[in-house]
Parts: sequence; structure tokens; C-alpha cells
Amino acid sequence: MPTSLKANELASQFETKAEGFALFLEQLSSEQWSTTVPGEERTVAALARHIGWGFGYEMIAFTAFAEGRPFETVTLAQFAELNAANGAEYAACPQPQTIQFIREEAALAAAQVRAFSDEALAQLGRYVDIIQDRSVEVWIERTLIGHIGMHERSIREALGLAAPA
Repeated sequence: MPTSLKANELASQFETKAEGFALFLEQLSSEQWSTTVPGEERTVAALARHIGWGFGYEMIAFTAFAEGRPFETVTLAQFAELNAANGAEYAACPQPQTIQFIREEAALAAAQVRAFSDEALAQLGRYVDIIQDRSVEVWIERTLIGHIGMHERSIREALGLAAPA
């Protein structure tokens, strides 16, 4: 099957965003790493772990859509429960291992994105119950890639750090 130029482009955008986030996290002090982020009610450590975990979880859904398989949508209440549990479990997770986890999960997700054909990217699916069906391409752009920036912004705000240029 020929390689999809769009899938390669999306994977590259994702890798760039994920690596930029990992590099940002490497610069944080221990104090910053353990800071609770207002509005997120989780530590920077827990949010970092959450982002890395999200890559694999999201790709389960997006791969199901791409392959035309059913996927049980997630509710906002389920996400809130899961985020609270993960926030407690990973509140003090180690910085180097968490950053390595992010890089490993990002590499796996990028490889999966690269494997999508243009037809797979066009498949529709619903990931969250209150959001309409979207194409795999849009889910990758808004959720896989967008999720990183959303949380990085809140972390930077909590730490009083400027947004990246």
C-alpha cells in the first residue's frame, strides 16, 4: 500500500509537538514538577503522565475508526473519573521516567499514524459522546496533537512561564 503523504505529515507534526513538550518538561525543576496546576487539579507530573498515556488510548480509538470497527464512546464523566484516578496515582511520578514514557508512547503513536492510508484518515468515528463524528485526520489534529498544547498551556500558566515562540 502506498504511503500517505497526509499521514506522514500528521505524524511529523505530532512528533515535533510531543518532542517539544518532552524538552520543555526536561527543563523543569523538582519543585515545578510537583506543582499542582489550577483548573487541572493535578500536578505537572500527573499531567505529563496523562499526556503520554493519552497517546496510546487515543490511538486505540482512532485505529478502530480507521479500520471501520466499532468503538464505545467515552463520556465526560468517565474522563473526569479516569483523570482523577490517574492524577492521584501519578501525582509524584519520577520526571526522567515519565519523559521517557512520553517519548516511547509518542514514537508508537507516530508509527501508527504513518501506517494510515488516505482512506483510513477519511473514516469517521465518535470518540467522546458529546462530540459529533469526525474524521481520523481531524481527531489526530485536534486531539492527539492538540491535547499536548492544551495541557502545556495550563502548565506554563501555573508555573508563570511564557508560551513557546
